[in-house]
Amino acid sequence: MSAPVLPSFVRRFRRRVCSTAPALSGSSARDVAAFLLTRGGDYDVATVELAVADANDCFLSRNFQEASLCYGVAYCLLRLCPTEQFYAAQAHDILLRKAMSHSRLGDSVAALDAVETALAIVPFAPGALCFKGHVLLRSCEMDAGLACIRRAVASDPSLWIVQQVLVAVWWHTQGFFDKAIATSSALVSSSGNVSAVGRMAALHIRAESRKFHHSGTQVDQASSDFMELVVLGPPAVIASRFGSGFAGSNITVVDEWLSLLHVSFSELCPRPIVFYPCARKRVLDIVGLVVSFVGILKRRMVLRKRLGMVCQAALLLRDRAVALDCRWKSLELVTRRTLVPALNSDPVSPSMPALVPLTRRLPSSVCRACTRLPWPRAQSSCDQCDVHRTKEVTSVFSNHQCASHGATP
Repeated sequence: MSAPVLPSFVRRFRRRVCSTAPALSGSSARDVAAFLLTRGGDYDVATVELAVADANDCFLSRNFQEASLCYGVAYCLLRLCPTEQFYAAQAHDILLRKAMSHSRLGDSVAALDAVETALAIVPFAPGALCFKGHVLLRSCEMDAGLACIRRAVASDPSLWIVQQVLVAVWWHTQGFFDKAIATSSALVSSSGNVSAVGRMAALHIRAESRKFHHSGTQVDQASSDFMELVVLGPPAVIASRFGSGFAGSNITVVDEWLSLLHVSFSELCPRPIVFYPCARKRVLDIVGLVVSFVGILKRRMVLRKRLGMVCQAALLLRDRAVALDCRWKSLELVTRRTLVPALNSDPVSPSMPALVPLTRRLPSSVCRACTRLPWPRAQSSCDQCDVHRTKEVTSVFSNHQCASHGATP
């Protein structure tokens, strides 16, 4: 089967990924050579898909030892393929299934190595992060395991059910039955979108924790939980473990639950490259055009919004300038009307202007000495009488004389 023709930028990306794809410690060149001799083929996509098909068949038939071997051979062949045929998503799925096979066999070290290699190829993949947290919890590394699971739930909220089940199982295996009961009860009583399998798994964990509780007073509640499970019609995976708890010898049952709780561990198995959506050139072209169009449209909208803000600010400044200009002209007009030639004044020297500055008119019936007006009260009176000047007050003394006696104040 020939590999699909891909755009140049995709080939460049895959060449960079393929050059940095780490080697898998669990698979050797001897396994690859044995597979090539027995099944035939070469370092190409067709041989990789043949190995993936054999591994999927072994996994479904529960032959996990052979499945882990075939998945390792498939990854090594894919890594040694030409750079334009390497596909990161396919390599991630192969390694995740290999990690699940090792976990079913109870080999936590090999499972952790495979899932870390998958995360090195596709960082922050929610399914791989969640499974890594599960493996770390089995290895009694609670802080690191919970951190991985929380990061996976933050990326994919549908993994919250898996998180609750894994945490409740871990509390049960460590002997903290009260915390296991509280965690599973929160999942059972949740009003969110909880699947039937998730609710049954939580009921099973709560029943087992109540059965093995240190106080021995919750046996009746455990029996009621088991009766509810029987009424709901539990799957064979759960029914086969009734009353056995979750000890270290049978903790692998949680791996079987994962395939029932979330699609990342059941349906998303390795498959031929043509079934991956981003492996088709036409789809990539359409997606690239859509992304480019959305980016250009968004940039134009931002520029248009900023241009509108600039135009609005310019119009506001223009209106303010017009208003200030009108006020300035009105002030000049009032100043010209109030500046009149001084009456009965002496000849004015060039240094003394003949115009009186802007004056403030006071009522003639109010004495200047006793009035309480807000402006400053200047003491100015006539030399020939004691009558205060009440007609007008100027801010600058000029050559004006008293209106009654003609004297200079």
